[in-house]
Amino acid sequence: MLSRNISALNEAAEEIKANPKLMQDDVPRIVQEIIERKDYNLCFEYEQQGRFTRSAECFLDYIRKFPNTKLKDGSLYHAADKFFKARLVERSLEANGQLVNEMPTSPLAARALYNIADTYRRLAVYSEAARIYEVFVGLHPKHELTEEALRFATTFRSGLGEHDKAITDLRKYLQLFPKSEHVASVAFNIATTYEKQGKYDQAIKEFERWLIKYGKGGGLDLYLQTHLQIARTQEKTRGGARKAREWYNKTVAAYAGLTDEEKGKVTSVGLSAAAEAQFMEGEAQMAEMRAVELKLPEKVLIASIAQKVELVTKALETFTVVEGFGQPNWTIAATTRKGQGLQELAVAIEESPVPRGMNPDARALYRQGMADRATPLFERAKAAYRECVEVARELKWYNEYSAAAEEALLTLDPDYRALPDIRPTPGAYSLGTGRATLVVEGEGLEAPNWTQAGVEQRIKDAASKENPTAEAIYNMASLLMAQGDVAQARTLYEKAIAMRPDFRAAISRLGYVDLAQGNEAAAVAQFAKALEIDPADSGANNYYAAKAFEKRDFVEAINLARKALVSDPDSMDSYMVLAASYLEMGLLDVGILVGRNAVSIYETNGDIQNILGIIFLKMGEVRQAVQMFEKAVRDDPKNFDARFNLASVTLGYMDFATASAQFDKALQIKPGHREATLGLAVAKRGADDADGAIKLLTELAKDPNYADPHFNLCLVYQENLGQHEKALTECRKFEQMVNPQDPRAKAVKMRISGIVTTIEVLKEVAAEQEKAPEPTPEADKSDDGAKGDGASKGSE
Repeated sequence: MLSRNISALNEAAEEIKANPKLMQDDVPRIVQEIIERKDYNLCFEYEQQGRFTRSAECFLDYIRKFPNTKLKDGSLYHAADKFFKARLVERSLEANGQLVNEMPTSPLAARALYNIADTYRRLAVYSEAARIYEVFVGLHPKHELTEEALRFATTFRSGLGEHDKAITDLRKYLQLFPKSEHVASVAFNIATTYEKQGKYDQAIKEFERWLIKYGKGGGLDLYLQTHLQIARTQEKTRGGARKAREWYNKTVAAYAGLTDEEKGKVTSVGLSAAAEAQFMEGEAQMAEMRAVELKLPEKVLIASIAQKVELVTKALETFTVVEGFGQPNWTIAATTRKGQGLQELAVAIEESPVPRGMNPDARALYRQGMADRATPLFERAKAAYRECVEVARELKWYNEYSAAAEEALLTLDPDYRALPDIRPTPGAYSLGTGRATLVVEGEGLEAPNWTQAGVEQRIKDAASKENPTAEAIYNMASLLMAQGDVAQARTLYEKAIAMRPDFRAAISRLGYVDLAQGNEAAAVAQFAKALEIDPADSGANNYYAAKAFEKRDFVEAINLARKALVSDPDSMDSYMVLAASYLEMGLLDVGILVGRNAVSIYETNGDIQNILGIIFLKMGEVRQAVQMFEKAVRDDPKNFDARFNLASVTLGYMDFATASAQFDKALQIKPGHREATLGLAVAKRGADDADGAIKLLTELAKDPNYADPHFNLCLVYQENLGQHEKALTECRKFEQMVNPQDPRAKAVKMRISGIVTTIEVLKEVAAEQEKAPEPTPEADKSDDGAKGDGASKGSE
């Protein structure tokens, strides 16, 4: 924002001109220039007053008034800038385009071209943004913005899956900026892009070229990553397993070959690469162990068992080394593999072939002996699996290996509880719930935004002035709306509109107040008014984008959201529609692009972080998803969706403490929410709070059309309390309510059958106990020690 006082400058120029004593040397020329620029400078006065549209029109008027002015390029540039500040994006693009086309040699034309690309980036039209960034780089290879333009172009090409164009941009970067500190990572990205394309031989050549050209000088993390990437890529080539193992070992050796000082500089990125390579050596050793067959004759069998034991021992030692790197993902993986190695060895020993010539009794003894030999191995396997699960829950670092450990425990350990409950699925997000974009509330100010420190106090101060502007009232209404005070927000939006009848933003936000109060017809009327004033109105277009999304017309939803961004490039509602549409279309990389673009504008926006978490979950990146949900609830504690998703994910991994806490907080935001209540009940059952679970489920079961709580009540009564008759009643209620074609119908039939069998067995046992003869007096006088032994054996 300009700090100069344009009006005072013009007055001073007139005063100086009228004073002959001052009109000496260069002063007359300077004064004359100021006077001639009076109309031009007037446009800056409008900007200082916060009248951005008037300022932009002023610059265009100046060009029409003085078509041959030397200030034409500056006028167009400033007009484009002020139109963008006024959120008139189309007119901003027009002004920038006029400057580029009519005055291509002007120094400002390059900046205008960059701004066009940047505007398309803000509108989430990434293919066009990338194209124009590339045009900019081609025309202005030495401009100060060229490096940033290439970075954006490469990111968008990669995200859109346009890998050939991404590689062209990356090579262009190396050509233009050979001395940049980023050249090593750029060269690395060229190789990884070839790998994404499935051009494995080319990728390997690029990685090997990287090692020759950069080596440790390219950064120790990248040095280790490049070794690892060669191994990974070799695995994908035909017959590349042997070379892959060589390169995994080279990666380990590369880390081992670093000095202690160098090892101290390696971050978690490099350590993770070394840990993964070490892990893969353990995997190879496990594969060798599996390849050893246990077969007769007995001499061969004994030797084979010894060989398996030796290979498993070697693999366990390797996995212990992996754990030593202290990288959570690979520590969990290594601990799981320890369990699997021990379990597989135990199974092999237990099921090994019986030597020929044995009679049935000898065969039985042999089998028992092998089972006894396997038992300690099974126990060690269970311990490893439990350790893995505990580490995963403690760190909230869930991956395929922690899931495998849980699955194995369900098979090996009868005390390890499964989670067959009907429970919520993570994936909650909401459209049209974003905060309103704030506007300039007074002369000479920049528009506030929600991420600024003290923004709420600024809004309150501006609204509490003696004669507040309509914009200050609008901002206060938006703050109240964000705080949930819908009624008062309505009052203030209506007041702002009364002060400025054409206040489009206030009119469309009033539509959202109507929606919040359940009056959609009134909301649609408000949106129609807003669109009449400006067809690109953000609030109205986002509403219709969300409606198109509901109908799964994702293309229309995307088009309307982009249209909304034309009038408000900062609209988080628009970005939410875009991200959600790409999520549902399966274009996850583009969804990530949209989400990250939104976060660059509003870094603490919980809705955006939440949907990024869902996209990561869809990509199988559970750890990243959990991190996004956790950040969302930290930055936006009242975000129901993020708390619900965090709770649902952690519940799935049986982290009952975290799940309970998050479901409980979610229910404080939305009391009585059915799915959150169901999830909280499951978490309580998992934590053995049967009474708490029953209380919640009983309340849910009051809905005569809601079957799920009956199934979960069945589980509480059966598994937690052993009350089989009550369990049977609840399961039968569920069976009656659920559709016979529902996959759960078959599961409940099996459970009912099991419960019925259990009840019958218990009845038979009770009947047998009733038939048992009363103890004789002689039996009462029997030796106490004998009775104790008998009781002990009976308990066993």
